[in-house]
Amino acid sequence: MGRSSRREYWRGILARQASSGLSIKAFCARERVSYQSFFLWKRKFRDEPAGTTGAITFAPVTVVAQTLAPSGAIEIVLPRDLRVVVHGPVDRQSLADVLAALSACGGAAAC
Repeated sequence: MGRSSRREYWRGILARQASSGLSIKAFCARERVSYQSFFLWKRKFRDEPAGTTGAITFAPVTVVAQTLAPSGAIEIVLPRDLRVVVHGPVDRQSLADVLAALSACGGAAAC
């Protein structure tokens, strides 16, 4: 089972349990699903920003200044209040490099 299909499988399991009216323990026993795995996936999805599938997505931004001074900075606020601050002269390539690094490590707080 591929990564995305595994995620969809567990999203379905969690949704079915929520609508089943059963306790998690009873649901897992009935469905023959590991109780520990259920909570592992529940935590994984809880820690994801709402509406995501674990992939980094882009959100609309508001530009607060037309130009930045050479000593200006760019601050990007990510879900769970993670922040990326780029100081000094910021050009398009520098910002692209930062975003590429975030993408490569899955947007984790520490890569």
